[in-house]
Amino acid sequence: PGPSVAHNSEVTPINLTTAGDTLTLRIVSRDKYFNHRGVGGDTFRMSCDKVIANEVTVDAVVSDLGDGEYTGFCRMLKSGDYSVTLASEISGVVSNISGSPFSVLVQPGVANPSFSGAFGDACTVSTAGGWSTFQIYARDRFFNPNTGAGTATFFLTVDRYDPVTKTNTTIPMCPYTHPSAEWGSVTAFP
Repeated sequence: PGPSVAHNSEVTPINLTTAGDTLTLRIVSRDKYFNHRGVGGDTFRMSCDKVIANEVTVDAVVSDLGDGEYTGFCRMLKSGDYSVTLASEISGVVSNISGSPFSVLVQPGVANPSFSGAFGDACTVSTAGGWSTFQIYARDRFFNPNTGAGTATFFLTVDRYDPVTKTNTTIPMCPYTHPSAEWGSVTAFP
């Protein structure tokens, strides 16, 4: 085979990944006749750039497999749209390879309660007999807003503070069809 030619070499794009997962790409080096080179030693550069927030820097690495194929890796932690570029460097000239650049959507990971939060009046002050509301802001382990990637289930406990004993007592959750001493008869939401 002849020397590697940038516009004949190729990457197989992957357009969707999850925050924190490693994006792994296959790169094939080809000569001017589109022959698979079959030997290593070519230089490829890879970059993964967040489209809107330029302050996000992602390290990317290309590994030479020694057989004319290469593997590109990058791990994006922030959800959003990215542009992935793979280029070949031949005699100091850098040129994009076939299939590059391409877009990658990084979706948030599964909601993690340790990184999520609840906000609203019910978190601090509530009045007996009245409804109080709050919202849960679900985030993944990298603080990305979880807007539906996977399922998020949160369980709520309500504590009653006893000023005499200075302790909290968890009040059992009320099944809406069965009245309880703590909740009364709950048959409808406001």
